[in-house]
Amino acid sequence: MVDENRMMNLNVERAVLSTAIFEPDRFDEMSERLNGDHFAHPFHQRMWGAMEDLHRKGMPIDELFVKQSIDPKAFDEVAFLDVIGANPVSGVDAYVGDLVEKWRRREVAKLAAKMREMAENSDSIDDVIDMATMSMAHLGDEDGEKHCMTFDEAKAYYEKLGKPPLYRTGVSFIDSTLNGGFQLGQLFFLSGAKESGKTFILTKVLENVSQGHKVGFFSLEFGSRMYVENMTGKHGSKYSNPNIYINDWAFDVAEVEREIRYQHKKNGVKFWGIDSQLRLTNKQMAGSTREMWLGDIFSRLARLAMTLDILIMIIVQVSKEGYKSDEPTVKGCVDADHEALTWLHLTKLKGDGERRSALWVKNKQTFKHPKHILEFNPYNHTFKEVKEEKVKTKDGKEVPIEYEE
Repeated sequence: MVDENRMMNLNVERAVLSTAIFEPDRFDEMSERLNGDHFAHPFHQRMWGAMEDLHRKGMPIDELFVKQSIDPKAFDEVAFLDVIGANPVSGVDAYVGDLVEKWRRREVAKLAAKMREMAENSDSIDDVIDMATMSMAHLGDEDGEKHCMTFDEAKAYYEKLGKPPLYRTGVSFIDSTLNGGFQLGQLFFLSGAKESGKTFILTKVLENVSQGHKVGFFSLEFGSRMYVENMTGKHGSKYSNPNIYINDWAFDVAEVEREIRYQHKKNGVKFWGIDSQLRLTNKQMAGSTREMWLGDIFSRLARLAMTLDILIMIIVQVSKEGYKSDEPTVKGCVDADHEALTWLHLTKLKGDGERRSALWVKNKQTFKHPKHILEFNPYNHTFKEVKEEKVKTKDGKEVPIEYEE
């Protein structure tokens, strides 16, 4: 049996509207959390919309002006008198919170009905799950409780939290550049030409971090079988690691987002690697331009990293000219560059065997853009940093650094 009082309470709605009319100086306070959709009664929605319009115009919010602001054809005299006859309330915050909660319950009920309809008629159950996941995430954010903080409030809040921890990657040139390691809450780009070592860096960081924390790896380029074979080939057949979670089936960004949220909640996984951008799809934006759906992928991943306070590392593709540039951009979506807090770009050096140039394209954490010269040892799978002057001199003479085509 459905408890209608849990889905709506018209007496509460009348009390809130009455408070806005008879104590209009409290309208700002209420409008920070409320909009017309939060009211269940259609006429109450119109009344709140009229009040918002009057407030924007700087006009009085009172009985006369509210009545005049509503279309006479849609005016409900009985409902209006019920509001006018309701008593204003002093503890309006509790009433506003109740309205928001009941609105969320109604939205969940609508979502359930929509899910049932789609489950019966949609060709793909994954489309139903993706729709539900995005809708529920939106409802989770719309709790009516979020407000701006003053600088002093923010300062006190972060002082109470203390300095955010740094997580060492175990790769010395990365940890030194980042002043000790990664902070969580960010999207990290890793790029480079073929055989530059980007996948090696990504998997090495995940492997090192997994010694003390749970990590997740979307092995979309080579699959989980090859990843397992590479790891056992490097460490021996007895190697085991219960802290690494592997996924080689989530190719759509909605699937990736859903898996990250699930593993974060269930197993506390805070570190993720995605190999690579080229394998990701965005079914929800089918029909859009490549730049739009690619931009949506990176924007969603960046928001997810910030919201869950996790690190997401993803290998991205840059333009052909970008491989030799100190300012490469993501191929097909220049706006995506702004989504990453940190970006490491690797380039194989011409005529220098296993040497690479490692450039920090952008690093908002330290405001530095250092370039490192690395030497890769394919036998023990390590990168060793080399002083740049040693690369630039040969037989006592300077030679320019050349990049492979």
